[in-house]
Amino acid sequence: MNQIDTPGVYEETWLETPDGVSLFCRQWKSQAASRGDATLVFVHGACEHGGRHVGFAEKAARAGWSVILPDLRGHGKSTGPVVHVERFEQYLEDLRVLFGHYGLDPERTVILGNSMGGLISIRWNQWQAAHAGQPGCARLCLVSPLLGIRHPIPEWKKSLAHLLGTHFPQTRFRSTINPADLTHDEEVLRQRREDPLLRRAVTARWYLEIDRALGEVFRQLNGFAVPTDIYQAGEDRIVDPLAARAWADLVNRHTGGSLVSFRLFPGWYHELLKETQAASMHELILSRLEPVLQACSPV
Repeated sequence: MNQIDTPGVYEETWLETPDGVSLFCRQWKSQAASRGDATLVFVHGACEHGGRHVGFAEKAARAGWSVILPDLRGHGKSTGPVVHVERFEQYLEDLRVLFGHYGLDPERTVILGNSMGGLISIRWNQWQAAHAGQPGCARLCLVSPLLGIRHPIPEWKKSLAHLLGTHFPQTRFRSTINPADLTHDEEVLRQRREDPLLRRAVTARWYLEIDRALGEVFRQLNGFAVPTDIYQAGEDRIVDPLAARAWADLVNRHTGGSLVSFRLFPGWYHELLKETQAASMHELILSRLEPVLQACSPV
């Protein structure tokens, strides 16, 4: 994988959404002029923020990508009720604002979705297929995507969330995820403990909308035509690895080909990009995306 010496020109921007939320975005403009304007959009997971993935973004910029790394609404530095949406589609509408602001060409854009960001990224492409009749990006890279929940949630809490999500949508439920189930890397765990931008509670409506999106992502397959790579932690205690494999198999059967590739990493915990062998994962992902970068180069 060829690299350049600098991670590019770095800028920070605030984007305004139609409903008044301010989205904080980081951008690295690639210095590799011969590579054109191929863009990698990184969509992070629930309760975290884009700042945790600056290291990966800089590696991608050095490899020749222009990189955009936003904080989702209600996450990190972005505004909006913390880890809350009235409709899951608000995440998709925010991506539309981002694509419009940066003038992104879907045919020259790759989306990397991490955990919940994977669910958002798939739904973005399904949404674009249904409403615009075209893919939302050139390729998808999904890292331990949220396609099923493995972390145990008591049935009484699910029932209560459904009740409160309808009548008292911003009722908060504190996360019961043990950070030690996310990564084996002790330094990453230390950084988590000291990170003031990490969120530790979600709303009842957020849970309802995630649950609805999980159903739709398996149902709305017509028009989905985006080559997709799934990197799934084998010892994931947060999302269900079997659900990710099932979705890959379902799409491949529906399209009659091998549109979605699935790769399992035995022994790895949920945060593949933050595990003890994260550097090798970064290199693997970027090398896999290298042909897309080459294809976007000027003729």
